[in-house]
Amino acid sequence: MQFFQSHSCSEVNLERYVDIKKVSVLKNPFDDEYKTLLKDFSSLLRSIVATIDKYGLKARFLKKHKRDANTFYKKILHESRSELVIKYQKKV
Repeated sequence: MQFFQSHSCSEVNLERYVDIKKVSVLKNPFDDEYKTLLKDFSSLLRSIVATIDKYGLKARFLKKHKRDANTFYKKILHESRSELVIKYQKKV
């Protein structure tokens, strides 16, 4: 019960999401497309979290990440040969 008191629901979901990604990488260590997808997502998320840490959840500061997020989505939606990447493309 203390775990849920110290973490918000979105933090718990993010931690679960990251754990799933780690398992996927361990099961597919040679899938370079998937590693690139994770690297790009991590970079985007780190940038957004840094902005939130510095300025809070103010829309005027978060707007600067809109272009980066759109670029990330365009990269995701390209043709892929990796089964794992195709699986995540369908979720987007």
